[in-house]
Amino acid sequence: MSLKIDLRSGEKVYVGNSILTVASDERSTIIIDGTLPVIRENDFIHQEQATTPLLSLTHAVQMHYLVLEQYSVSSIFHVYLSTTWENSASISNAMKLVSQGELYKAIRVLKDVLKIEAR
Repeated sequence: MSLKIDLRSGEKVYVGNSILTVASDERSTIIIDGTLPVIRENDFIHQEQATTPLLSLTHAVQMHYLVLEQYSVSSIFHVYLSTTWENSASISNAMKLVSQGELYKAIRVLKDVLKIEAR
């Protein structure tokens, strides 16, 4: 199944361990066929932005997803759960998804938790 993404001028998309940047002055549409992992730049948490345990956890899961290498995220999950019980059911669900190899679904769960904590 193809993934169709509409992008603004200058917007970036992470595809695996590569970055695609729209170089035109107009909106562009790209279609991605294949199984490489994809994250839009506005959804990506950079390492320097990972200033809280939840942001660090989300960054680690994103890197595990994008780079297709085994990142040790279980210790980060445990550190987060040891610091707070807020949203522990969602965090446990994300941990389960990671262990099942459902990394994109785990990232979506963590994004929802980030939205809740931002309130």
